[in-house]
Amino acid sequence: MKSVGSAGRLSESNRSLLHRQGVTMMDLVVSVLITAILAAIAAPRLAHAVASYRVQALTNRVLADLKLAQETARSTGQKETVTFDPASNQYSMSSITAMDAPNAAYSLDVSDYPYNGILTSASFSGQSAVTFDGYGFPDSSGVIELAAGAETQIITISGATGIASAGGP
Repeated sequence: MKSVGSAGRLSESNRSLLHRQGVTMMDLVVSVLITAILAAIAAPRLAHAVASYRVQALTNRVLADLKLAQETARSTGQKETVTFDPASNQYSMSSITAMDAPNAAYSLDVSDYPYNGILTSASFSGQSAVTFDGYGFPDSSGVIELAAGAETQIITISGATGIASAGGP
């Protein structure tokens, strides 16, 4: 509501507000400075959160694929091998077909979107592959190391049970 004086005119303080046309250079500099400080604080946290999400999503995918290989071996009564290739950031399964290409073998490039990860290492008694027998038991225990950004995750496979589980670095 406007303040009106006794003569029906605007008061001095309200009149100066009506004549102000925009922001001053100082207002703009302060706003940009505050925005820059907030961005500098938030950027590292955001990068850490994205890397953490990616390595967790990749870990969940590898765990699900190991479970798929184990269940396929059980249901068919035949061996199923998962071969890891850290040099190319890929792993593949011997007899499972790709979900998006029925004539191709199932494989995953962990460096592709959305994971943008790295298959750091995979070792199963000195080998880079694990084979589940017709009962779903692996031929050896092993460790798979995954990374995304500065975040890492270790997956271990029990040689006795075939259960794959994720743990910290």
